[in-house]
Amino acid sequence: MTIVSMIRAIAARQGLHIGFVTDERRTNTPHTVEQFGLTVHQMGRRFALARYVRLGWCSKHCRAAWEIEPIRSECGEDVGRRFRFADKNDAERFAKRFRLSTK
Repeated sequence: MTIVSMIRAIAARQGLHIGFVTDERRTNTPHTVEQFGLTVHQMGRRFALARYVRLGWCSKHCRAAWEIEPIRSECGEDVGRRFRFADKNDAERFAKRFRLSTK
């Protein structure tokens, strides 16, 4: 087993996808929760843990497909994360659970 295949296997077990979110994947996950400020630039060392906790919650609690993608400004600057869900209830529960505060 190669390192790449091991990484793909681990990602699949965690419900993660490798690569960019495609238009097809966006269509399949129409319910979004935007978290502006969820960036390494704004959160510093707290970003890794905040992102990890959210990914873990999605892996454990989501009933259907979900995705995560960066939100970029018009200049291309990373300004947050967009969590996408196939199930509207998953999106609503996520939004209630994770209210982002960058203070």
